Amino acid sequence: MKATFLEIDSEVIGGTVVAFEDIQEDEPIEREERILAATHRPHYAICKLPLDRVQTIQRLEDLGFRFLETQLRLRARLSKSFAVEAFPYRFERVLSEGELEPVLAIAGSTFTEDRFSCDPWIPASASGLRYRRFVERSLRAPDERVFRLVSEASGEVVAFKTHRITGPREAQLLLGGVKTQYKAAGLGAMSEYFELNLLREQGVRSLVTHVSAKNYPVINLEVSGLGFRVETAFAVLRKVYSRTATCAL
Repeated sequence: MKATFLEIDSEVIGGTVVAFEDIQEDEPIEREERILAATHRPHYAICKLPLDRVQTIQRLEDLGFRFLETQLRLRARLSKSFAVEAFPYRFERVLSEGELEPVLAIAGSTFTEDRFSCDPWIPASASGLRYRRFVERSLRAPDERVFRLVSEASGEVVAFKTHRITGPREAQLLLGGVKTQYKAAGLGAMSEYFELNLLREQGVRSLVTHVSAKNYPVINLEVSGLGFRVETAFAVLRKVYSRTATCAL
């Protein structure tokens, strides 16, 4: 069992946030948790365990961890292209801070199915700030990319996507968001078609992503429409150690 510092979550919450990882079935979890908590003095901690590890999940619940969400890891082989020629949009990479602001505006307002949004301890507005920080990191990180979907007619940025290149033929899909007023217009699927075409042209053949099990539109798109399959289901739990932290809003 180890603790990993979560920089963005810590900034947003205003106190130390860690993830407890590599939890083994046969280790003394209660003792390890006490040691790690004393060492790192977290305000807030999360754990993510496969759903079939019920005994370990219940032991964490006995220590004060509470369930937040079920998360699915999806995987796909990228074997075909998608027809996007008729779409009146262009999909372009964001390369500068100046181009990023419309994307950040979407990231700050579009997400409602994440673990920050459903945690009653965390202010609702913290989720948007957290996702803005993730997108800003993707712009700076050498292995991550930010793309925006732009209307050809108006020049308006209507959606965005981010991903990480994890190998010569592998990528991880990260975030995708659509401007709130256009959520029912199919732009989420459209931006993913553009993204997958781009990755395929770059030689990527293996894709992985993570999605909340209650995010039904994304699951239906990626499993039914894009050929992803469910690889693992996780229980995500959290524990609040200190209520003195104040979210940086």
